[in-house]
Amino acid sequence: MRNGLERRSGLGDVVVWPGHGAQGERRVFMRISSLEGSALLSAADSDLRIFLGAASSLVAYGAEHPHLVPALNALETAIGELARPGRCE
Repeated sequence: MRNGLERRSGLGDVVVWPGHGAQGERRVFMRISSLEGSALLSAADSDLRIFLGAASSLVAYGAEHPHLVPALNALETAIGELARPGRCE
């Protein structure tokens, strides 16, 4: 995610890249994909920088993966359920 602040970053299911919103403000975009569907998310560049700064005070940069795996698996499952064709409740 940190690399996506400056350039397109990521492989496969998650890709992050910098860009601009409708009013020209700096934003960071993230596309999360699975076999069931995909989601395009965006956040203000400044908000993401604040978030990453706070996160790095909890977990060292580069050591995040073991901490994120359970949450990413749950997110992927939730996105798959939301994007599943014919889903109605």
